Amino acid sequence: MTPRIISARPFLPEKFLLAEGPFWFNQRWTWVDIDGGSINFSDSCGTQRKTIELGEPVGSVVPVAPDHFLAALSDRILWLDVSSGRQQTFAFCPKESSHNSRLNDGQCDPRGRFVVGSLRLDGVAQSSSLYSLDAGGRLTSVLFPVGLSNGMAWSHDGNTFYYIDSPTREIARFPYDLTTGKLGLRSVVVRVPDSMGLPDGMTIDEAGNLWVAHWGGSAVRCWCPKTGQCLAQIPLPCTQVTSCAFGGKDLDELLITTAQSGLSEVALAQEPMAGSLFVSRPGVRGLPTRTFAAEKN
Repeated sequence: MTPRIISARPFLPEKFLLAEGPFWFNQRWTWVDIDGGSINFSDSCGTQRKTIELGEPVGSVVPVAPDHFLAALSDRILWLDVSSGRQQTFAFCPKESSHNSRLNDGQCDPRGRFVVGSLRLDGVAQSSSLYSLDAGGRLTSVLFPVGLSNGMAWSHDGNTFYYIDSPTREIARFPYDLTTGKLGLRSVVVRVPDSMGLPDGMTIDEAGNLWVAHWGGSAVRCWCPKTGQCLAQIPLPCTQVTSCAFGGKDLDELLITTAQSGLSEVALAQEPMAGSLFVSRPGVRGLPTRTFAAEKN
């Protein structure tokens, strides 16, 4: 089967060091610049912009309520009120896993837990974890060891968790216990060929297919988890494609993030759009962004 080719257009004139983790919430796009240490917001047209500078790497962010977010930093999770600027630490990473590490990609599960992975900054293989943060601020490991935790998505009924540990070049599937947040036995739904780069960020559409950013692969690709086939691809003028998410008024737009990080000066000269955001209309819809379920005082 030949994948369908879908076009994308630039979304903003700005470029970022390592744009990641986009989502649509409260009628605006949100994404992070990991290496730039910022959380960014935009309306659907890219004309109304806001940036929150955190001054340190921020791996991902998830919404709690309008103007309230959780941000995954190097060794802790921050509660942030973007309207007032108030910040406070909500949870710390376990000490044994915060050395030479930082938190990375994260999403909220169907019950409102913040599931977030870590990565080692010193290159030590298979020494990171996937964590789950509950409403009371308890952060527990649900998967170890992990190489480089990246994309994650849940099936519509919430009983299946799709997960990317990038160095494996695989998209894995786990049975997911919605009551406890625990994972069942791992199986593989897609093995990504070396020629397509590493699978990175991921989202799911309403048909249950997975849209995956390919780091080093210059594209977002749509994979069917039932057959393992590549159904569509969105070619991009950037090598380091990091993540994607559905949004817009009808959840039919796909926002795509890319990075400059990891590219030499020669490569950057050859890829003037590296670090840009792109938007595509792939002809399918996504699902609403889930929020973190904080305990009520």
